[in-house]
Amino acid sequence: MSLDSAEAATHVQLGVANGRPNVVLNMVESVDGRVTVDGRVGALTSHDDQGLLYALREQADAVIVGAATVRAEGYGRLLPGEHRRRRVAGGRDPEPLLCVLSRERGLPPGAPATAGAHRLVVATGASGATLEELPGVEYLRYATPDNSTPLAELLADLHDRFGVRTCVCEGGPEVAREFIDAGLCGEIFLSISPRVVGAAGRVGVFAPVVRERDLELRSLLTSDGHVFLRYAVA
Repeated sequence: MSLDSAEAATHVQLGVANGRPNVVLNMVESVDGRVTVDGRVGALTSHDDQGLLYALREQADAVIVGAATVRAEGYGRLLPGEHRRRRVAGGRDPEPLLCVLSRERGLPPGAPATAGAHRLVVATGASGATLEELPGVEYLRYATPDNSTPLAELLADLHDRFGVRTCVCEGGPEVAREFIDAGLCGEIFLSISPRVVGAAGRVGVFAPVVRERDLELRSLLTSDGHVFLRYAVA
């Protein structure tokens, strides 16, 4: 597979919603269903997997991800130079907005995500007394009994307040489950890494989904043993 091929370009081409933002889920897992190796996702990815990820992020108005994933992976920079230049040439910000979902812990002061070129929004059900504000970070706060973020309301606010029309959700597993169960995810991009990880990894891309969902396979790519799947969620 060549990332410059028409097949790869079609595989990652996203649609734009007119109302509520279009949400696609992008995740990677091993053959035995593990989503991390020793707490990180890096060992499961490949050069082409990263290229497809950047192609999705380049199109997105917002990247949505859980705080635990951001703490583990950094998220200091969302796109490399050529993707940033294309966005700027198209009259857009260099990087999509980063929306972090957090119940209580949030992000530590000085976290890489707080120093990036992207706009950073933390969405939470926690009060300011529970989750204090960091300088340079914008907050969307919702009054919920378990400090969770009501996803439909979040998407409406991202659209109305920040002009977001397309979102790429990158998990982790609990966040993926919440979007699937809420019926708010239109497509799933799933990369299968040619590894059996075993006990060194965390189980479950969807941890666990409560409601049954039918999927329609839209496209499939392979590269160096990795399989890249694109599904529509019925």
